[in-house]
Amino acid sequence: MKKTPLVTLLAGMLAIAGKVNGQEVSRYIPVEHYVQREIPVLAVKTNLLHDAILLAPSLGMEIGLSRRASLDLSGAFGTGSTGEKTLSHVLARAEIRGWYRERFLGHFLGAQLLLGKYEIGGHELLSLFKKESRYEGNAWGASLSYGYHLVIGRRWGVECSVSGGALLFDYDELDPDAPGTRLNDYKKLYTGLTGARLALVLIIN
Repeated sequence: MKKTPLVTLLAGMLAIAGKVNGQEVSRYIPVEHYVQREIPVLAVKTNLLHDAILLAPSLGMEIGLSRRASLDLSGAFGTGSTGEKTLSHVLARAEIRGWYRERFLGHFLGAQLLLGKYEIGGHELLSLFKKESRYEGNAWGASLSYGYHLVIGRRWGVECSVSGGALLFDYDELDPDAPGTRLNDYKKLYTGLTGARLALVLIIN
C-alpha cells in the first residue's frame, strides 16, 4: 500500500501514542496493520465481454460475507435472432469467493454453480452444436475460478477472471424445416473453460 500524506501523519501519531486499541505500536510493523481501511460491503457489476460478444445484457451483485470472503450472484438474458441464426439464453451463476488480502481488492479464488436455458440455431459451439441444426435445452454444472479486482477509484473497479469446470447439457435437436418437431435428445458432459469475465464494478457501500 502506497503511503499517502494521511498515512504518514497517522504513523507519526501512532509513534507518539505508543498504543492503538490496546496494541503496542512497533516501528517495525507497517502503519497499515493498525489503521484499517473501510471495506466495501456491496457492489453491482456487468460483464463487458458477455455484453459485447453476445449483444445481451448481464448484471451481477457481490455481497461481502467477511473480510476475505464474498458471494457473487449474476445473471444474463439474451434473445438474439438474425435470419436463420438464433442464440437465446438465460444464465444464472452463484460464486463463493475467497480473497488473498481482503474482499474487492486484488486476487481471489472462487467456486461456482451455473444454470442455463438456451435455444441455439445456425451456430457451431463447444463441439456440441452443429451449425446446420437447431437446439433447445438446459445446462448446469460447477467450476473453479481465478480473478483479480483492480480498484480504479473510490466507487469504481475492474474485475478480470477465468473459470473452468464441467457442464452437463440436456437438449433436444429440432427439425429446422418443421418447427416444433424433435429429431433427437442428448445429454452430454462438457469439461473445459466455462467462463471469462471483464466486468465493470460499481461500489455501492
